[in-house]
Amino acid sequence: MDIMSSGPVRFRFGFIAILLILSAVAIVDPVDPALSTDLMFEDEAVQRVKAERASWHYSDLVIRITHDDEGQLSSNLTRVQELLSIENELMNGNSSISWNSTESWIVELKTPYSSWSDAFNDSGRSLENAAQWSELLQPEIEDGWCSENSTTNQMNAFQETLVLLPSDSRVNIACPSLPGSSVLLPPESNEILWIVHLEGYERPTDWSPLFDWSESASELTDYEFSTAGVNLLFGVAKETAEEDLRAVMIPSFILLMGLLWFGLRDLVIASATLAGVGVVMLSTVSILTIAGHQFSIVDGIALPIVMGVAVDGAFWYCRSSRSRDEVRQMLFVAMMTTIAAVMLAIISPILIQRSLGLVMATGILLSWAVSRFILEDLFLSRREVGDDDVLDRPLRIPEQVQENSWSVLLAIFALLIVVSPAGVAIMNVESFLPEDTPELKEIEDLEASYILASSTTMYVTIDADGNDADTADQVLQFQNQIGLHPSVISLDTGMIRQPLVSGIPSGLNSSFNTIDLMFEEAVNSTGITDQRLLRNGETKGVVVQIQIDSRDSVGALAFGEDTRFLMDSMNLTGEIGGDLYTGTDVAKTFEESRIIQILLAGVMVLIVSSMVLKSFPKGLRIAIGAVAVGAAVDAMAGYMTGRGMETAPAVLLGMGFAADYLSHASADHPPTRRDNSARWLAGMTSLSVFVLVSFAAFPPARNMGQLLTASILLSVILATSLAFKNTPEFSKGPNSRPPGILEEE
Repeated sequence: MDIMSSGPVRFRFGFIAILLILSAVAIVDPVDPALSTDLMFEDEAVQRVKAERASWHYSDLVIRITHDDEGQLSSNLTRVQELLSIENELMNGNSSISWNSTESWIVELKTPYSSWSDAFNDSGRSLENAAQWSELLQPEIEDGWCSENSTTNQMNAFQETLVLLPSDSRVNIACPSLPGSSVLLPPESNEILWIVHLEGYERPTDWSPLFDWSESASELTDYEFSTAGVNLLFGVAKETAEEDLRAVMIPSFILLMGLLWFGLRDLVIASATLAGVGVVMLSTVSILTIAGHQFSIVDGIALPIVMGVAVDGAFWYCRSSRSRDEVRQMLFVAMMTTIAAVMLAIISPILIQRSLGLVMATGILLSWAVSRFILEDLFLSRREVGDDDVLDRPLRIPEQVQENSWSVLLAIFALLIVVSPAGVAIMNVESFLPEDTPELKEIEDLEASYILASSTTMYVTIDADGNDADTADQVLQFQNQIGLHPSVISLDTGMIRQPLVSGIPSGLNSSFNTIDLMFEEAVNSTGITDQRLLRNGETKGVVVQIQIDSRDSVGALAFGEDTRFLMDSMNLTGEIGGDLYTGTDVAKTFEESRIIQILLAGVMVLIVSSMVLKSFPKGLRIAIGAVAVGAAVDAMAGYMTGRGMETAPAVLLGMGFAADYLSHASADHPPTRRDNSARWLAGMTSLSVFVLVSFAAFPPARNMGQLLTASILLSVILATSLAFKNTPEFSKGPNSRPPGILEEE
């Protein structure tokens, strides 16, 4: 009874109870991780648009439509009318091909044929009721839909034809001034695109109802409806990551169980360690969820990584010849230095790196606490104790190896760093997908065939008073000038050039000259999207959307710089953003700051290790080794995987591994065979999990697994060389006995 009422025991049982409750919460209410550009990097312009835009910021997906016989669509009037009917049923009908989801709804549907219908209506003709094209095309519509005298609906039909039909299509009536086109013929194409603006109660929008509708419509009609778009790619990436996580977790537990039993020769210790690992992972998820952390699917990579790290204590308590206090200090220093290195990810411009660093740091802290406060007595009680075990005697190392191995390894690392290639991959959805992903190939095909698919949107938010006529005039001038930039995609007929720039509506016939009045008139008369930025109902700005080439990241960055220069010259203030621009800018920032980040992590390791070990020389040596390993892993990333968003967490965790193992090797204790076996068994057990992760299909997981495999090898090798420096000159030296089970704390 006295034992159960003691403070340490009460604390232990209380800690166990809390962890079990947290684990149960994670099992009963599992997290649903997301993946979107919002979780990749901070884009101030896009965030402002979503928060302040007068009209909702929709989520877009593309539907690609072909006939089952792969024949003509647009020049076949019957098929055009059938697709108009399907479009009407989708939006307004009550049939098997109507929209029936209650969780999401279609806000807007952009199709080429509906725009044609509006254009023909302006000429007094009905696309839906015509029996043949001649009824629509004769008498001749002079100059088609792309002349200076065209109506708003006709100009919109021209734009939709160029954007939603393949770029090699003959547009004919849409713009007869283009080569090969005739005003007496309908546009010709074998396929078209629909753009679906979808909203739902959940964020991000659940696209599965649209996928289901596309499959159902394909089965019930003579047309093939296939979905494509960036949002679809994020969904595919999320599914790939979830499948990998499910595929890795159970084999990881089995592998760890086998290696723990092999290394410790104790099924009880192996089982207890593995149970602790499971509780740590579940509790990590629960704690961060309660704290309001938004999990991305990339955070799942941290779970097998934490599994690999959490076994460290079992080997040092059970296999080494260190006393209880020595092991405690080693593991505490290792935990502190590892977290100090990993938490440097919180200053990264890449949100996923911050999130991954936080999850890993939390898991590492909990794994240390479980080893220290729950499993320590069990580990020590199962330790083999001998009076004069040869395994407890100091190692005998050749003098040259003892004195030079550390310096030689640092020199090899330095050479690897010097010759490594530079460069960082752009942060985009493609970095989350395997190269052979069918949906990625579909996007590449769309980019080659459609202007729409080969473009990306840049957002420029401009601070402006809705009632200020001078500011409205300045923004209009800005729109006109930015439209002349060579990076801006334009619809050029030879007679007129129309840049794909949308902001304040221009060409209005009224005398309205303020932002509020111009938008109110345009929204009421033409139904355009209201692009004012509102706070408390008052206009505080306007967003200008600009289409640029999605395949030219360098051009996007240069265009952003030119846009900022133009804004400054016109005394306009605001933000510039967009996925391609921000992703490229973040990659550039990461490239410029990655070495500084490694050095800062080294400084953190120096401070923490010096304070805990109370020795600046030891702390400096640990920091030097950690920086060397981190820089070497960064260099290897240039060769092995390419530097991406997963590189910084892998590098920082690699530095944490190095600090971990180097702190073990820095103790004032001659290395023994037991110590060496504990170091290598712990390292190889962790490495086995990382090797398993390196076979994942999800690129960030695969790349991180490969880099962590390299980092653990480099760390263990470097720590072994550092331990040699504590080897006595003669074979006879101090013999450290393992502590007794009841050794005083």
